[in-house]
Amino acid sequence: MCKIKGITISHFRGVPNDINLNFTRNKVPTSLMIFGDNGSGKSSIIDAIELSTQGTIQSVPSFQSDKWIYNSISLKNEKSVSSEIILSLTDDRINKVYIHKNEEVGRVTGQVSVLSEFRNAPFVLRRQDILNFWSLPSQQKLNVFRSYVMTETPIMETPVSEKMDSVEKDRLTLKHEKREIIDRLSKYYGFDSKDMSMKSKEEVYSYIRLFENVKQLNQIKINNPRYNDINRLKEVYLEIQKLNKKHKELRKSQERTVKSNQLQNIMTEIAPIVTDTFKIISRTNDYVKSIRIYVGSISALSMNFTVQLDNGSEVDPIMLFSEANCDLLALLIYFEFIHQSVERGQAKVLVLDDVFQSIDSNIRYRIMQYVIDRFFDWQIIITTHDRLWKEQLTQLFRNHSKDIQQIEITNWSFDVGPRVVSALNNYDEKLLSSMENGSTADICASAGYMLEYMCEKLSCIFSISIHRRFGDKYTIGDLWPGIYKILKKSKAKNVFSELNDLVYLRNMAGSHYNEWSISLSRSEAEDFGKAVLDAYYHICCKKCGRWIKNIDDISEIDYSKICCEK
Repeated sequence: MCKIKGITISHFRGVPNDINLNFTRNKVPTSLMIFGDNGSGKSSIIDAIELSTQGTIQSVPSFQSDKWIYNSISLKNEKSVSSEIILSLTDDRINKVYIHKNEEVGRVTGQVSVLSEFRNAPFVLRRQDILNFWSLPSQQKLNVFRSYVMTETPIMETPVSEKMDSVEKDRLTLKHEKREIIDRLSKYYGFDSKDMSMKSKEEVYSYIRLFENVKQLNQIKINNPRYNDINRLKEVYLEIQKLNKKHKELRKSQERTVKSNQLQNIMTEIAPIVTDTFKIISRTNDYVKSIRIYVGSISALSMNFTVQLDNGSEVDPIMLFSEANCDLLALLIYFEFIHQSVERGQAKVLVLDDVFQSIDSNIRYRIMQYVIDRFFDWQIIITTHDRLWKEQLTQLFRNHSKDIQQIEITNWSFDVGPRVVSALNNYDEKLLSSMENGSTADICASAGYMLEYMCEKLSCIFSISIHRRFGDKYTIGDLWPGIYKILKKSKAKNVFSELNDLVYLRNMAGSHYNEWSISLSRSEAEDFGKAVLDAYYHICCKKCGRWIKNIDDISEIDYSKICCEK
C-alpha cells in the first residue's frame, strides 16, 4: 500500500518560493513531525498534502474556478507565477497540482487530480475539526463522513451535499436581491416592502398593476428604472423557482444515497472499539456502558450519538461529558473511521495538524499512545507548535520503536516563506557553533548544557537510582556519577572516561564566574566540547535522533553507523 515519499511545494499559500520535503530514510517511508510556531507555514504544507491527494483543502471538495481552493497562489507572486505541488508516492507515481491565475480572462484555472487511495477517509485532521464537531447540526455531522463511503459517486464528482450548499447560497443571494428590488419599488408605489417581500410573485404583480400599466411601461422601457426593476424581479422569481426545484431533487437524491451506502454498517462496526478505547483513555469505565452511533434514525439525513450508562439511561454525549471527554470522543470517532477505511482501499497515511492543542494535557499523552499503537504501520505526519509536547512526542515514538523524522520551521516571512531546518534537538549544532565562534566560556556553557541533556535522557534509559533530599533538583553532579558508572562498562569506555576527566569544566568555566576560568585556554575548552560531542554521538544517532535502548547498543563507533547505516 502506497505512502508519501516526498512533496515539492512552489508558490502555494504561505510558500512564496519552493520547499522540498523528503518523507523517507534509506528509501523507506517514515513518519514526520513538523515543529514550528503559529504562523510559520506548517498548515500550508498540510494543505498542499490534502490538495494533492484528495483534491480538497480543509475537507471542502470543489472544482469550480471561483472557489477559494483555487485562490491559493502565494500573494507575493499571484500576478506573475502559478502554484505547483508535486507529490511523489512510494510506488513511484507522481501527482501534480497546478493552479494558475489568468489576469486576461480574470479567472483562476487549475489542474487537480484526486488519488483514489486517499479518498476513503478524512485522513487530514485539524484542530478545528475537533473543536467544531459537536456544534455541527446532525446533517452536517453526517456529511463529515458520508461522502467517503458513497461508492456511487465518481471520484472527481462534487458530492451532493456540496451541490446543495451551492444551490442554497445562490438562493440566498437571489432572495437578497429580491428584497432590494421590492424595497425600491415600494418607494415608487407606496406599499410596505417588508410585508410585500413575504408575498408570492402573483400577489406582488397584482398590487403593482393597480398603479402601473406594465405593458405601456414596456414601451418606454429605455432607461426606465421602474421597468428594469419590474422585469428583473420577474427574472429573480423565476430563478428562485428553478433553484427550489433543483434543491428538492438534490435532497431526494441525497436521501436515496444515504439509504444505500455503507455508513451505518461502518459506524456499527467501530462503535464498540470507540467505547473500549474511550473508557481506557478517559477512565470513565465506572458508569459508561457503550457509545452508540446512529445514521438516519431521526431523519434520512442525520447522524446522532448517544451514551448508554450502566443504569440503563441513554444520553447525548454533550449533556454528560466534560469538554475534554467530548474532544476525546470526537477524535476516537475520526480515528476509528479512518482506520476502518483501509478495508475500502485507503492508504495508510494519517495527518494531524496541531490537533492535540485542543485536548487537555492530562489525556493527550494517552491518546497519542493509542494512536501510535493503533496506527503503528501507518505513516503519521504531525505538526505542533508546543515545544514540550514535541519532546513528549519524540519520546513516545522512540519508546514504541516507531521511526519518525523531525523538521523545524522557523522565521517565516512574506518574501521567503518558511525556513526548514533539522530539528533533532539542535544541541550539537549549538555546541559546534560555539566551538567555531564563541568564547571559552561559551564553549563550556554549551557543552555543559548538552551534557545536562544527555544526563537527563540516560538517567531514564538506565533507570539510575538517585538519593533524594527535600527541595533538591537534579544536576550533573547528581546524575553523572551514576551514569558514568554504567557507561564505563561499555565498549566505548575510553570515550566516556575522557569526558569524565573534563566534566569539572562545566562548573569551573561554563556556569560560574571565578578567576581561574579567565585563564582557561581555548584548546582546553574545545577538548571539553569535543569530548561531549564524541560521547553524544556514541549514544544518539546524529541522523534520526534515536537514542540507545541499553548499554549493549554502545560500540566503538558512532551510533548512527549502527542505527541508520546497517
